[in-house]
This record gives sequence, structure tokens and C-alpha cells, in this order.
Amino acid sequence: MSDYRAIGGVSATLRRLLLDGMEENADVTIAPPDADDLDPPRINLFLYRLEESASLKNQDLPGLAPGGGLGHPPLALELYYMLTAYAPENDDRAAQDLLGDAMRALHETPIVPRSQLDPSVEPLFESVRVCLQPVTLDDLTKIWSATTKPMRTSVCYRVTAVQIESRAGRQYNQPVAEPPEGGPRIVVQPMSRPVIRRLLVIRQGDAAQRERTAAYARIGDRLVIEGTAFASPTRVFLGEVDATASIEAGGAESRLVVAIPDDAGLQPGAVTVRVQADVMLGEPPTAHRGFSSNLSVFVLTPRAGAAAFSAGPPRRVTISGSRLFQEGRPCFTLIGGTLVKAADYASRTGTQIEIDLPAALPAGSYPVRVRVNGAESIDALSVVVT
Repeated sequence: MSDYRAIGGVSATLRRLLLDGMEENADVTIAPPDADDLDPPRINLFLYRLEESASLKNQDLPGLAPGGGLGHPPLALELYYMLTAYAPENDDRAAQDLLGDAMRALHETPIVPRSQLDPSVEPLFESVRVCLQPVTLDDLTKIWSATTKPMRTSVCYRVTAVQIESRAGRQYNQPVAEPPEGGPRIVVQPMSRPVIRRLLVIRQGDAAQRERTAAYARIGDRLVIEGTAFASPTRVFLGEVDATASIEAGGAESRLVVAIPDDAGLQPGAVTVRVQADVMLGEPPTAHRGFSSNLSVFVLTPRAGAAAFSAGPPRRVTISGSRLFQEGRPCFTLIGGTLVKAADYASRTGTQIEIDLPAALPAGSYPVRVRVNGAESIDALSVVVT
């Protein structure tokens, strides 16, 4: 999720879209409309209003607050920009040409691809969308009346949604059980579009091969995807990772089993699942991109495989596993009821973390839970402290 730099990142993204998409040779600036030290020809982006998104207000992202976590949801914003063209010698015809070129460039990118977003903008579920915003002449005049310059032909755009993560901490209760199984989803299935109805998880090392309805899984666990129209050839995407090579043989049109690969693109947190049924075209037939299913979600959790205690001094617990730490994400470890933040780890990597225990922690056996990016380890792990 994005931090406070996302607003400026969206402005930088729009500037790059215009520079790459316009045919006219003109600069793109981000400045107030009355800036005097900028030479035409240019297109100017002016952020004149910000509003909180009514549809996303007070809503947490799926999977980031499991188990009744209490805290502050992200700040969801809608940004309003005024686009103005400036031509040399106040040539209004040239300015209109510039404006039309810029509007065409934005019209061709209504949903900004992730690859073109500024690094400070990191959406999870909500896409960054750009749409033309109808503005009356009266409202436009009010914007220009705040400057000392004469009004120029301008258009306005609305960009949504930008979600800024809160720095406020969360409180988490001790989990008591897995969440109950949800009922079937109602899905409209056009033509032969694949549909995901339910996700199940078979955990690695489970001798009974139990298919769990709680979609919390680790690297190496298997996802059971139930639905319809999983006709061959079928591809499976976990987030942006193509997991087709991990599909187990013997699948059916209503059931696929996929082992979660150890790919760097899969990190703890909410991960989307999408099934794509390719279409065979041509002679000889070759696979072409066909219909994609609806999105389903599971939570990828860190794997806490072992915990070792060292009497020291200092007294230290070493936890080994996978995905135990991710740079730039909120990470902490619970040893019993004692919370240790990532900044206080003695050492930290994705496969091992070392924690110096506080002197006040009494001897005893404590459960160990590791949380990374809102996803908590599901391994039954404990450590004996002496």
C-alpha cells in the first residue's frame, strides 16, 4: 500500500503518461496555473482539490486485518486535476492543439498499468483510474479567479483511488479458531468464462490431506480451486505470478490443484487468484489469451518452522522459516503476549530472525507467531525460555 508520497506520485505518473503519449513536442509541468517562470509550449497539471473516497472510506483491504484486528484503515483519496495548455505568444489555436493531444493521451489510458505507476504509488486491489471530470464554467472561473492570470481553456480530470496507509498501530486478539466456511458465491458466467467458486488449502506435511476452507496458506502449500469451465489449456495466476507450471496433473473442469511456488513475486499478505482459459486458434492451433475468471483471494502467511532458545547473555530466540521479514512492510513477532517490532530484531532476513528477549520475561513455554504485512504465521510453534 502507498505512503504519504502517493499524492505526488500520482502527479508524476500523469506527467509521464502525457510525455510518453503526446505527439506534440511540449513540456509537461506540475505547477499552479499562474507560474511565471515556465516557458511554453507546455501542458500544466494543477491539483486543485482532494476528496476522501466515499465508497472506500473506513474500509480495510481484504486479508490485512484478519482475526478482528483493530486499527485505522487506509486513507482513500480522489484527486482532481486541472489540465491547461500554454502556447508561445498566446497562440490559442496552438494551445487548443496541445490540449487535444494531451486529452487523447489520457483517454487512451483510463486505467494506469502497474508498470507505468510511479514507485511511490502501490495499489493492492483498487486500480488508479483517470476520467474526464465535467466542470461548469462557473466552477472553472472560481479556480482561475484565485490567480492573477487571465482564464485559459482548461479541462479537469478525476483520479481514483489513492490509498495511503496509516501509521497507527493495530491490536490483535489471540485467534481461537479458523473462520467458518462461507457459502457459494453468485457469479454470472458469460459464454465459457471460467468461474472460481471456492478456494481450499491443503497444508504441506498434513498426512490426512485435509482440505481446509480457511484460505491461509504458505509457500509449498497447495491451493484447491473449485469452480466451473476450467477447460484445457488453463493458466493460473497468483497475483502477478504465473503459477501454471505448478498445476498438478489430473485436474478437471471443476477443480484445479496448484502448489504455491517459491517465487520472489509472492510475499506475505493478500494474494489474488485468477484462472485464465486460453483459446486455441490458428493452424496449427496455438494458445491465445482467452477469458479470465473472477478474482478470489487467499492470505499468504510466513512460515515459522523452528524456534531455538539461547541462554546468552543476552537471552535470544532464533526463528527459522521463510518469508519471515519483508523490507518496507510492517513486521513484528509475538512471543506469548510480548510484541517485538522488526526494528528491535537483533538480525532479520527472510529466512531467519533473531530476537533478544526482555529481561522481565519470565521462564516458561510460549507460543510464537510472526506477522508480516498483516499476515500471521499459522504454524503451531512454541519456544521454551529459561
